[in-house]
Amino acid sequence: MCGFSIRPHHLLCLQFFEGKGYSDDFVKHMAEIHKKLLNENPVINIVSGVDDICKNCPNNENGQCNKEPSISGNDNRTYDAMKDDLKNEQTWKELTEIVYKNIIDKNKLKVVCKTCRWSEICTKYR
Repeated sequence: MCGFSIRPHHLLCLQFFEGKGYSDDFVKHMAEIHKKLLNENPVINIVSGVDDICKNCPNNENGQCNKEPSISGNDNRTYDAMKDDLKNEQTWKELTEIVYKNIIDKNKLKVVCKTCRWSEICTKYR
């Protein structure tokens, strides 16, 4: 059983989450998920398209992201950098290790997140 469905680029966003986002509702919802991930270490289902984090995003229109072409690019670059280490079911901590091993520790954030409007949050730490 999965705890959350998360699209690939959100695995990165959650590593550097500091309470900023598209709207107050989005930030509150993401903070709740972030807390559960850290405290409960659930199994994550990696998905394409809208995920559990997108629920309160103002770009989510009836279950579809209105920024999907750009966001899918972020997902594809993230997934491609990690795909060799991904399995069907992995916990949040396992996925965090994969994110660090394949992207953060290899200084690939600027390439993977090149079109993200929030990328300065992540790259300022690296």
